[in-house]
Amino acid sequence: MLGCRSFEFVPWRQVDGSGRDPNSAVYIGLRSKLAAARRPLAGEPDRLRVARSADGGAGPAGRRPVSALVGSEPQPRRRGGGGWRRAGPRSPAGTRRHPVLRAGLRRAPAGGRGPHPVRPARLRPLHPSRNAALPRTNTQRSTTMTESRPRDLDSLRRAASRGLVALLWLHVPFNVAVAAALGNPIAAQGLMAFGLAAAATATWRLNGNGLATRLTVSVAMVGMVALLLGAAAGHSWQLDLHMYFFAVLAVLSAYCDWRVLLTAAGATALHHLGLNLLLPAAVYPGGADFGRVVLHAVIVVLETAVLVWLSVQLASLFSVSARSLAAADAARAAETEAHNRQGVAEAEARAERRRTAGELAERFESSVNRLVREAAESANRVRHASQDLSAAAGDAARRTTDLSTASQETAADVQGVAAAAGALSATVREIGSHMTHAAEVAGRATREAGQTDETVRALAEAAQRINQIVLLIGTIAEQTNLLALNATIEASRAGAAGRGFGVVAGEVKALAARTARATQEIEAQVLAIQDQTGQAVAAIGRIGGTIEELGTITRSVAAAVEGQGAATSAIAGNAERTARRTGAVSENLDGLARSADLTGAAAAAGLDASERLAGECDALAETVRDFVGTLRAA
Repeated sequence: MLGCRSFEFVPWRQVDGSGRDPNSAVYIGLRSKLAAARRPLAGEPDRLRVARSADGGAGPAGRRPVSALVGSEPQPRRRGGGGWRRAGPRSPAGTRRHPVLRAGLRRAPAGGRGPHPVRPARLRPLHPSRNAALPRTNTQRSTTMTESRPRDLDSLRRAASRGLVALLWLHVPFNVAVAAALGNPIAAQGLMAFGLAAAATATWRLNGNGLATRLTVSVAMVGMVALLLGAAAGHSWQLDLHMYFFAVLAVLSAYCDWRVLLTAAGATALHHLGLNLLLPAAVYPGGADFGRVVLHAVIVVLETAVLVWLSVQLASLFSVSARSLAAADAARAAETEAHNRQGVAEAEARAERRRTAGELAERFESSVNRLVREAAESANRVRHASQDLSAAAGDAARRTTDLSTASQETAADVQGVAAAAGALSATVREIGSHMTHAAEVAGRATREAGQTDETVRALAEAAQRINQIVLLIGTIAEQTNLLALNATIEASRAGAAGRGFGVVAGEVKALAARTARATQEIEAQVLAIQDQTGQAVAAIGRIGGTIEELGTITRSVAAAVEGQGAATSAIAGNAERTARRTGAVSENLDGLARSADLTGAAAAAGLDASERLAGECDALAETVRDFVGTLRAA
């Protein structure tokens, strides 16, 4: 069996050659045939022959097979992602990502120290970041082939059963083809071949790898050869096909079961003896031949004896190998368990360090994030305040400009008001003088109205006296009229002597009548004069009262105008002072507008600074995340 002088797992340097602590990333490896061929040693007979082993792995005795060391070795599992996993998983592309393996071979140094001394075996979990995708070496390919070979007797028998059942089904069309080619009946040949193959297959399916399956397959194989002899009946090759029985016995030795060999040999003997007596043409082309039967039986017995001995030896070797493998597996399992415990302890220590570092990173990240968040919030508040201040400064500048313009206009208006107030004061003073003069005129008019009232009253009294005179004249006219009437009467009595007197009396009477009419008219006129005089007296009284009232009002207006003049003078003074103050306010508003412009510029600078601060906060947060990620991955 294939083996080597010694086979040990040894730690190797990191692939990147950084020379850091090997506990952080250790590659476990097996030195391949290629590595051994690159540095050959003179006089070294025991090299690791895996890739070139063409004899199925035979090697010097006492060597442990590579398949036992590699194929059954529990691979170290490493922590990463979802827990411990095998150190060499296959990548999605199909290439095997694996640690490079080295084998420390105990070599006899030829002329000096060997290049690769044996070091103690250590299995460590690999670091997740050191698992690079590497091509498969010849050793790995040969190891894969070794792992695919049966490692115990049951595996060998299962493989033999699968192969023999497949071979039986191949014989079905082969037997039919031989019978058809040689002109023999094919229906019975095909049915019997199919029955044998189906019986063996059914037993294999139902019994698995049990003894019944092996015995049924052995009998079916012998039966297939017997059917092949019958299909070749009468042909010169029929005798040569007897060698197939010997080949079948050799093939059945793959079961490593002496019972299978004895069953096949018994079936062969029964076939030869029975058909030699019952149907000789199905056995030998020339008919029955007992001598040939005996000869073949001796050969079969000899071959069966050797194969039985070999099967017993192989079964014993498999049993010993199984016990050795179990012991080796137990030892390797214990060693692997120890290494795994060490790896678990190291992994737990690393996990504890990572946990502590993670907690520290989380606290650090939380603190920095809080500071960054507070700084960002402060920057946002400063930015909003700067924006508000900038807007307020702009609005204040606009309002200040408008107010300055309005103040200037107000100053101009106040100056106009002051001028108008001065003119109004002069006008009020002039009105005051006129009102004083009007009061004096009203006084004189009052006095003159009093005098006119007295004159009109005297006129009324004169009119009264005239009325009395007119009444007297009327009385005289009436008496004259009576006298004229008496004279007329007397003249008429006198006749002719009194005719002239009558004429005079008539004239006197006419004159008296005219005097009476004139007196009436004068009386009417006097009455009218008296009435008008009364009305004039009343009107003059009213005029006097009105003039008196007008004088009072004029005096009051004069006093008010005098007070208004003083107020107007005060307003003019105040307007002048207001104009001066408005000019000062306009100058202050101009300064305030300049201050508002400076405030707007400062607010814009603050806004720009707050935006830069927000950007720096984002950059700081990103740097902290990178630092924390590096700290957690460490």
